[in-house]
Amino acid sequence: MASIPPVSITIDRGGTFCDVWAHTADGKETIFKLLSVDPASYPDAPTEGIRRVLEQITGQSIPKGQPIDGSLIESVRVGTTVATNALLERKGERFALLTTEGFRDICRIGDQTRPDLFDLNIRKPGVLYSQVIEVAERVTVEDYVLNPHPAEIDLSDPDLVKTASGEGGTSTDISRFDKVFEHVFDTTISGTTITSPMLDVKTVAAGGGSILSWRNGLFVVGPESAGAHPGPASYRKGGPLTITDANLFLGRLVPEKFPSIFGPHANEPLDVDVVKQKFHELTDEINDTLENKLTAEEVASGFLAMANETMSRPIRNITEARGFAINKHNLASFGGAGGQHACAIAQILGMPRIIIHKYSSILSAYGIGLADIVSETAVPAAYAFSEKTLDTVLARFEELKAQTRAELVAQGVQDGLVEHQCYLSMRYEGSDTNLSILQPQDNDFRTAFVETHRLYELAGLPPKSAFTGPALVIDNTQTILVETGCKVSVLNSHIIIDLPSKEATSSDSDTSINPVELSTFASRFMSIAEQMGNTLQRTSISTSIKERLDFSCALFTPDGKLVANAPHIPVHLGSMQFAIQHQHALWAGKLQPGDVLLTNHPECGGTHLPDLTVVTPVFAPTTTTSSSPGQEEAQDQQQLIFYVASRGHHTDIGGIGITSMVPDSKFLWQEGLSVRSMRIVHGGVFDEAGVRQAFADVVDYGPGCSATRRLDDNVSDLKAQIAANQRGIVLLQAMCREAGVPRVQRYMYGIQATAELAVRELFRRIAEERGAKESLSPSSPSPSHSSSSAPSSPPAAPAAPVVLRATDYYDDGTPITLAITIAPDPSPTPSTPLQYSATFDFTGTGPQTLGNMNCPPSITHSAVIYALRCLINLSIPLNQGCLAPVRIVLPRGTILNPTAGVAVCGSTIASQRVTDVILRAFGAAAGSACDEYEDDGCGGY
Repeated sequence: MASIPPVSITIDRGGTFCDVWAHTADGKETIFKLLSVDPASYPDAPTEGIRRVLEQITGQSIPKGQPIDGSLIESVRVGTTVATNALLERKGERFALLTTEGFRDICRIGDQTRPDLFDLNIRKPGVLYSQVIEVAERVTVEDYVLNPHPAEIDLSDPDLVKTASGEGGTSTDISRFDKVFEHVFDTTISGTTITSPMLDVKTVAAGGGSILSWRNGLFVVGPESAGAHPGPASYRKGGPLTITDANLFLGRLVPEKFPSIFGPHANEPLDVDVVKQKFHELTDEINDTLENKLTAEEVASGFLAMANETMSRPIRNITEARGFAINKHNLASFGGAGGQHACAIAQILGMPRIIIHKYSSILSAYGIGLADIVSETAVPAAYAFSEKTLDTVLARFEELKAQTRAELVAQGVQDGLVEHQCYLSMRYEGSDTNLSILQPQDNDFRTAFVETHRLYELAGLPPKSAFTGPALVIDNTQTILVETGCKVSVLNSHIIIDLPSKEATSSDSDTSINPVELSTFASRFMSIAEQMGNTLQRTSISTSIKERLDFSCALFTPDGKLVANAPHIPVHLGSMQFAIQHQHALWAGKLQPGDVLLTNHPECGGTHLPDLTVVTPVFAPTTTTSSSPGQEEAQDQQQLIFYVASRGHHTDIGGIGITSMVPDSKFLWQEGLSVRSMRIVHGGVFDEAGVRQAFADVVDYGPGCSATRRLDDNVSDLKAQIAANQRGIVLLQAMCREAGVPRVQRYMYGIQATAELAVRELFRRIAEERGAKESLSPSSPSPSHSSSSAPSSPPAAPAAPVVLRATDYYDDGTPITLAITIAPDPSPTPSTPLQYSATFDFTGTGPQTLGNMNCPPSITHSAVIYALRCLINLSIPLNQGCLAPVRIVLPRGTILNPTAGVAVCGSTIASQRVTDVILRAFGAAAGSACDEYEDDGCGGY
């Protein structure tokens, strides 16, 4: 025993597997995996891993459950989620929150983020603190005022320390490395924002254990995970089909090479037979809804394609979304399932090379063993950068170096081996977007920041200079965004921007809908809307958009119908398309590339006036051949292929009040800026003077009106909305170059048909539950897949319509009355399966008021689409298809369809009441609370 060299053990405990790497001083290595959770075999995976390592190096049996002799262990490093689980389970140290009197619930309220926008049974994570102590004090502009005087509080109580443990799930982690590690200083875990420097790692709920399902005509991967217990179907514990099973079924895994650690006794290989059985059963279920039948192999391949697309999305977000070209990166793959997907993901993204380490399957454990001991610390600093303040910054760096050096030496690190990296968080004045700048050798932080930010003053660019985007070029009157890969050449009087060439996509004559591609395109469209939202949040100025997240971004068809709406604000989900359709009809044939429109009027598809909608048409080149006497000539024309739009709540737009949420307004003109339609960008030139004048003209609306007090913020946020739209345009045009416009648009309409199918299925199910006598097949064919397959026998006569009723009231007694009639559509032929639709009839609703609780029609449509999505309770695309089988009746002159010119800023209240009435009619939820209308403090109506 004495001759055995000491062993160093590193363990990474993941959601499915616990990876173990052990090595001794003589170079011998031990590598294996075990399930992270296997209660029938061992209580704790890391402890079991250590026991097995010692058994292997000593050659002696060590009984389970017995104390382990640690004399042969030199070190143990464990990567685990203990700290994260303590946060998730709220089992960390007990502490109290001291806050200003009146703000005891500030952490509980948080911002406008909701854990799940469509969950009717929200369970927000609890707060971290055990007690709140309110302090009678104020923080004013001039000083900090405390009354009474503070009491001394001892925070050294030894009884505060506790421990916690837990387990994780299965996911894919993604990060970017370019010579230096990229850090973030804010991250959110289980609803809690953590302000601490950490590596910028993005996690997506798609991995080997992600569960596969077929929902409403779409292949769905995750976000639910089978974990380690029961695990995938092949693990012999009765688990569901997962990505691992799909790889096994298609021969991408060799069962004989997989560790025999499965089954009730953890000693059996993967079960191939049960995987084959389950995939054939799932294929039969899918083929029941399709005319063009799929094989089980095609189904498994489809799920893998969807998983690859899901894993590609965050890679785009950390590269393209930040201005880095994906094709300039290599893909380093690791993890047990990484090698099975690396080639497909690299091909999707156009990455030229894949790097796979020999220990890639246990790379996290291997990396833990090789990792340096690191001490990180940060201190707040607020300086206007100058030579004088730089000296102060450098002095602070030396203090931090001394502090971290002492911490490392205390952990046994030799003083001479300590190295330091210093970062300075910098931003332009007026911006709150920071960049972390690594200390240059010459301490020229200013140059390093400017080079990183890539902001050029137009007047300072000499002729013949050139650079490549991404970059911003500015002067006193304009801002020019240079996209990634675009090359700028500066001349005497103007600049030239050359765009990177793209290979033309061949024409697409196939008009069929492939369910695998349908799922992939649905994911791509939603990803574009989400990236638009990320751009808007990062580039906006106002607290309302940047912190309260009161905005939405969406994509629309060429005629203005909703295609994809990132799940931001419920009231925007179905209402924005009415604004787009109004602008489309108003500007038909008049728009060109580089045009941007602004609207917020409730009669033009708006909600309340503070919600400003910025609309941008998306064009793609198309070539036509024109003939004239004696010659034929090919002409390039621009085809309108999409609209993109962003809607953001502007805190102040003028009016008779000090904010745009006026409690006593009676007419629309009293509530601030109202714009039916305004072209704010024409040919790529922002009409800032016109925008500022429009805000200034509010003072002439009527007695007591004033202009906005935050005009610069309004202009900046509009520019941010324009930038968000431009981001969507770039991504849509890239998709069209890749797949071709006809193919993209075909799947665009196919996704709408899929959403329609999901809503019709909901109506069918409710009709059956509430009294429909017709016996229907489990599902009806999707319009995007087939409409000609016949059932085995003709359906019986249609059942009588089902009517659901509900009424709710405003505080003043004004009723909102709803009757929902669900009935089968007339069948074109006796053999056609029944399709159900519904009429939402608000007849009986009270009249409009001489106040501001009136509700524009677009808001009621939003409430309907939101309620339907909540009732479906599955991840489906949010688009016009949800309303295709719906008819909404809103009598004119009622509070839900008021006449022109009435005040509407209180529609925040109305939207909640309408939603409550709909959910009550379906028997889905009781009436909720309402919006904090006094100060708009809770938002999120």
